[in-house]
Amino acid sequence: MKYLDHEISSKAMSTFLHYDGVLSFADAVTLELMKEFKTDTIVSFDSDFAKADGIIRIQ
Repeated sequence: MKYLDHEISSKAMSTFLHYDGVLSFADAVTLELMKEFKTDTIVSFDSDFAKADGIIRIQ
């Protein structure tokens, strides 16, 4: 379990703004956590992840 701290929250806000509302803030948090844990693959039915750079989405 990883708690949302100020650092992750700030990075997620930057990611959220970068995608100009295409991704939700929750999706942006997920992307930042994926970066932290050095993974580029997500299993999700959320098609928004397919729009994220460098992410492989498995549905």
